[in-house]
Amino acid sequence: MKNLIFKSHNLLKLVIILCVFALICIGCGGGGGGSDGGGTGTLSVGLTDSSTSKYLAIYVTIDEVQVNKKKSSNGNSGWRTVATPMKTYNLLKLVNGITEILSEDELEAGTYQQIRLIIGKTAESENNINGEPHPDANYVVLNDGSYVSLKIPSGFQTGVKLVHNFVVEDGSFVELVLDFEACKSVVETGSGEYILNPTIKVIETANKCFVYGRVTEYGTDPAIPITGALVSAQIPDGFSASVVRSTLTSEDEGEEGHYSLLLSPGQTYNMVVYSDKKVDGQLYLPACAEITIQPDGDLEQNITLVKSDFGTIFGDVSVSGVIDPNDPPIVSISFYTTLECGNNDYIEAANLSVSPIEAANLSVSPIEVTNLSVSPGSSGIYSYTVELPVGEYDVVASSEGFAPDNKTAVVTSGGSVEIDLEPGGCVDSLSPASQSFNSSGGPGSISVTAPTDCSWSASEGVDWIDITSGSSGIGNGTVTYTVSANTTGSSRAAVITVGGQSHTVTQTACAYSISPASQSFNSSGGPGSISVTTSETTCSWSASEGVDWIDITSGSSGIGNGTVTYTVSANTTGSSRTAVITVAGQTHTVTQAP
Repeated sequence: MKNLIFKSHNLLKLVIILCVFALICIGCGGGGGGSDGGGTGTLSVGLTDSSTSKYLAIYVTIDEVQVNKKKSSNGNSGWRTVATPMKTYNLLKLVNGITEILSEDELEAGTYQQIRLIIGKTAESENNINGEPHPDANYVVLNDGSYVSLKIPSGFQTGVKLVHNFVVEDGSFVELVLDFEACKSVVETGSGEYILNPTIKVIETANKCFVYGRVTEYGTDPAIPITGALVSAQIPDGFSASVVRSTLTSEDEGEEGHYSLLLSPGQTYNMVVYSDKKVDGQLYLPACAEITIQPDGDLEQNITLVKSDFGTIFGDVSVSGVIDPNDPPIVSISFYTTLECGNNDYIEAANLSVSPIEAANLSVSPIEVTNLSVSPGSSGIYSYTVELPVGEYDVVASSEGFAPDNKTAVVTSGGSVEIDLEPGGCVDSLSPASQSFNSSGGPGSISVTAPTDCSWSASEGVDWIDITSGSSGIGNGTVTYTVSANTTGSSRAAVITVGGQSHTVTQTACAYSISPASQSFNSSGGPGSISVTTSETTCSWSASEGVDWIDITSGSSGIGNGTVTYTVSANTTGSSRTAVITVAGQTHTVTQAP
């Protein structure tokens, strides 16, 4: 069932059907310090989307939702599954406050530090928007109605891990919303493949308010709504801007051009609107309005867009540093410009509509107009092309763990400008470069050396390594992790990637041998024994006989080297018989004469 991000789900479902923008501010929830002494609270996890207009649908299958509890005095910590939806979701239906509830269940009180989504490999049986069975578990529906499967990078095969601290108190209700940023999560490669690169923000809904309104074309009467426009709440950050939340204006009948975003009160935002849809051979100029949300209510902000001629920016991106050709980094290309967004007193007036040509008494702020996520084509080169309204833009190429590169482009009517970029790896080194573990596993750590302005993140890519701290950082830092016990019977290796640098983890497996491999008895039976040799003193094993005429008298289990003793009963069947004692996966054959 789809719901707005509220606790009164049934009421608000009716509200969104009848009047999407008659909304109320969410009250306080949770709060206070957590308790690890016992008790339970309720955790609700929902899924929503910032959306994109590039596709008709984006389907993602989620099998499990897990949370990771911090270590506490009672010793209860680690990963636990809170939901198994095993459902295929169309992300583009989860916009403007609509949320799909993934789970709502009791959870042990305490402090939690991570969330993990297990991406499914088998689609649900329901039909898609074309009324047809899902062709894959994860795929996009292109604007021509065709399907393209989404390739899952190796780093996400074992789940999408999200670092977010939250506290569940005894008797409390905690509501988290996972905001799946579709525009950054689906990456089209130069070779025609589509990659699912999950980009997700975790939002706690307590003490949040809605900013809502309508986007229309400037100077039209009656106002012409602009559907499918990207509305984003941004915070200026030096010469760039940080996008907090975003959504698309509605295309639904009766709600055309409307939008709604859940934001924190007491914060000033630039509400930026951009549409990449051409109208009468023109694009719309981006527009911006500065707002401050007060703690006591929601805020309505309408915005108008002005038509403009457009041109093209294109180019190639070369990424320096250590690159895995089988799992290359995703590059994000952002396009910034400077607009007059307004001051608080002017912008907070109800139903205010602003546009670049009618604004007055305004301040100047950098805004992000749009961004692209690209991966290399078959030639290994990152290429991009984008059409933008006339104006001056800062083009910035960045990738996780790489220093960004930026250049300025001036777009003229019908013109094209080439901007080539080269982001570089900013993490200097990792120490140690590798670490080995025995079959029991255990803790490990990595020292990261990087400039003070270098932002990096760490990923493990396998389910038997768990990063316990330092999953992201700026400048020098430490990544700690835990390696699980190896019960596969084979040695294994994996790479932890930190800002484009690699740390190799190898782990041995327990090897076992037994002696003798067989033993024969006469009809009277008698005692027998098996010597067990292990490759490591920590290797555990067990023994089982499986028949009632053999009885293991000692050594039914052990750790390290040991001995299994057993007794064979007298054979009164009149026929020879054979059985197998299994020890640490090895077989010891027992034969007995009649």
